[in-house]
Amino acid sequence: MIEFKTNANKMLKLKLLGLFLLTIILSLMLLNSLSDKMIKGTKGNILYTSILNYSIPILTQGNNIGESEHRLNIKEEVLNALGINISNPLSIIAKEIPFFKEALKDNGGGKPELNGLNPFKLNETNIVKDEEVSNGSIEVSDASLKKTLNPNKPEVLIYHSHTTESFAPGDANSKDNSKNIVAVGDVLTSELQDKYGISVIHDNTLHNDMYTLSYKRSRETVQKYLNKYGNFKLIIDLHRDSGVNKDSVTATVNGEKVARFMFVISKDRSNYSKNKPLVDRMIATANKLYPGAMRQTKWGDYIWWYNHGSYHFNQDLSDNVVLIEMGTEMNTLDEAQNTAKIIGRLIAEELNGKK
Repeated sequence: MIEFKTNANKMLKLKLLGLFLLTIILSLMLLNSLSDKMIKGTKGNILYTSILNYSIPILTQGNNIGESEHRLNIKEEVLNALGINISNPLSIIAKEIPFFKEALKDNGGGKPELNGLNPFKLNETNIVKDEEVSNGSIEVSDASLKKTLNPNKPEVLIYHSHTTESFAPGDANSKDNSKNIVAVGDVLTSELQDKYGISVIHDNTLHNDMYTLSYKRSRETVQKYLNKYGNFKLIIDLHRDSGVNKDSVTATVNGEKVARFMFVISKDRSNYSKNKPLVDRMIATANKLYPGAMRQTKWGDYIWWYNHGSYHFNQDLSDNVVLIEMGTEMNTLDEAQNTAKIIGRLIAEELNGKK
């Protein structure tokens, strides 16, 4: 009887070990099969970690504070990587019926068309019709907001914690500053200085050559400029988001396609209550001048919230620090640069507008 129990225990242990190994193998096979389609950047890292954590709970980990608190829906992200958008049932049908696949292709305007039927997306709070956005006769720039440029007193600092974030049709990450988020910062700099007389420092330091230290390194950059110039009227960490269906982050303003943008905020910091009104004002101005140009988040607003974030996204260093994310790696550089023109107008309204 004792020998029988011993053998049974051994068999149980072998089965558990086999199940454990099978889980690991299947997880690695899933990651490998999606390697060509897997999203890049922050969400790619988080999704990779999330799948391993889900499969092997005992090894649960986060690459850093920001990633560990940013929980992704594994099922939704894997389906997105496979080209299935669960918010749009037509994408599921399109996987099986070629006619629908062709009909759902981007017809040059960034809006899917299916014999006159406008697809819609359902989120937790409301139904948003997927349509082109226009702000009527309002121009992107406003000459009345221009003042005399004072190059000796920089008012705005622009930098990039994830400097290599890039755009279609190229790789999702590139060190070529003519193709990545730095090129978007260049347009924003030109808009502010040439059209509005706002003096800008645009820092293009490579901060993410070691990805998990991105915010630590960009923090050193921001602190360096604060030590040299004192505070700025606005400090912008400019990013490109990733892993999002292009249709949901693309709009048309005055006939030009733009990458929708949103703000990212760390809440657990002493100066949150002083910093948040700045973001609120910029959001209100954007929705007034360019309704639909901002990207609504799962909370129903235009902010992606973190309790902490990696190094608070440097937002604890000044009341005037904001983090802006625009579009996805599927957006083109032109679309992101068009968004920079809109953001330039918002900044001019904030700094040069009538109070």
